[in-house]
Amino acid sequence: MNFTKLPQRTPRSKTSSTTSETSSAIPLCYSSTTPPPITLLNTTRIHPNSKKKIFSLAAILNTTEPNQQHRNTYTFTELVTERTDLILPFFRDLLLQCPKNYHMCIVPVLRLEDWYQKSNWKVEWSQKQVEEMLNNATGTTIGKFVVFVFGNDDNETTQAPSFQHNDQDNVCFTDRSGRIVKSDVTFGEICVSKTEFISTSLDAQGRSMYVAVSERANVINMNQLNDMELCDLWTNAVRIANDDGDCECCEPGSLSSIACDPFINIKVNCGTYQNIGHLHLKISIPNVTFYERWRNYKPWRKLITTSPNANIKQSLKTYIEQEEFKMMERNEEDQFWTKDRMMRLSLDCYMWPKATKEEKNLLVTMGQRMGETKTGKTSKINDSNDSNVTNNNENKTEQGT
Repeated sequence: MNFTKLPQRTPRSKTSSTTSETSSAIPLCYSSTTPPPITLLNTTRIHPNSKKKIFSLAAILNTTEPNQQHRNTYTFTELVTERTDLILPFFRDLLLQCPKNYHMCIVPVLRLEDWYQKSNWKVEWSQKQVEEMLNNATGTTIGKFVVFVFGNDDNETTQAPSFQHNDQDNVCFTDRSGRIVKSDVTFGEICVSKTEFISTSLDAQGRSMYVAVSERANVINMNQLNDMELCDLWTNAVRIANDDGDCECCEPGSLSSIACDPFINIKVNCGTYQNIGHLHLKISIPNVTFYERWRNYKPWRKLITTSPNANIKQSLKTYIEQEEFKMMERNEEDQFWTKDRMMRLSLDCYMWPKATKEEKNLLVTMGQRMGETKTGKTSKINDSNDSNVTNNNENKTEQGT
């Protein structure tokens, strides 16, 4: 199997829109003579149903630094927080190889096996081949993560909807498919971090993830960010993920001596793969870590209560029942993981005293207001809120999550 070590900074295709944007609009903070810090596997194929040309690549950080004799490895968190001199050229060079429309997913090496088992992507290379690329990397500085990209160069006929909001506004927006996402919580209540360039929030559907969005209007692609904005986008993402702590390899809240990344993966969509028409990345966190961090935060519990996503509710219900069984075995005085009655009712968890007629009617009313069925039952909404409806005719294995 052949690996591609990029010899120079040239775009994958002369017709790619990333060429002019990167060369003219984006100030580069590194020398064009610096060797590109990237090795990748790439391929193209024709989709059997849609007949589209599909581009796929898997990339790793792999560079040789002067006066460095020993091989150093970096988790994605370490790279972003300690080596901005590498993270910026890495992404600039990677974006030159990306098609117009793409799913991008950053996977820590320690979670690679789990990603291959659970991902619905049709990956062109086996886990063994990707690990071989990592093991055969000849540089002195190697990343302990893999970036997968999948997409096409089709022209986007209809751009996904975007929206503006104030912190005082209730969460409410419509995605490309026409689905309305809304809640009784405000955008300010779900915001967990805001910098000059980036705002990071809890997911409006209640999924175990954070969503980081560019504060600048009309930004739909990372190529439109300058160096400070691009650096802030990734730095803020890993800082928020690391705040959750409780990683068995790391000290909570510490960004030093990091042995692993505290997130499951980080995803970015562009072009026709965006369901919302502005740049945003999603940082997925392990459920248990996320639940324990936010269990006492009322706006998060309201997101869960009104979420139309049945998968989210079932996962949380299972976790609560397991935890409360442990509490009962330990004969603890308080045997409820949460006493939020509306959330427990929406999850169909055990309640005592039993739910009143008024509480049940209130839940039905909330469900109707948030787009649920009149019976108050949750609809089967897929966790993948960024799979573009224009791509729904393609095989499901082609969809990102």
